[in-house]
Amino acid sequence: MKRISDGWRGVGGSFVLLFCATGTHFYAFPVFLDAMVRDMEWSRAQISFAMTVASIVVAVASLLIGILLRKLGLRIVMVGGSITAGVGLLLLSGVSELWQFYLYYRLVLSAGMAGIYEVPNRPHSGQTRA
Repeated sequence: MKRISDGWRGVGGSFVLLFCATGTHFYAFPVFLDAMVRDMEWSRAQISFAMTVASIVVAVASLLIGILLRKLGLRIVMVGGSITAGVGLLLLSGVSELWQFYLYYRLVLSAGMAGIYEVPNRPHSGQTRA
């Protein structure tokens, strides 16, 4: 029986992680938008503004993630990003004010997602830590 190579296991792990991260951060947002407007009594613009800034936070945090990848290695960055994103999702479950939603979604969750999105999942030449 053939053994699955480490490269294919890495590809599978990246797929699962990106599938879950993208699903919870970007694609689940519009699913809950109408319910949040109705239940929280915030406008669609107020809620959607969080997604706009979250995208900017991910882009800026990705610059820092690139530096951290070189200094700390892939495993530490991705585990740290996963934990930070998990904490952000937990904090979002108790949101009652708009400023809390902005803080948890735009900063905590988005910073964690930057640690598990595109930059860590791209092949890096010369990277020796895993």
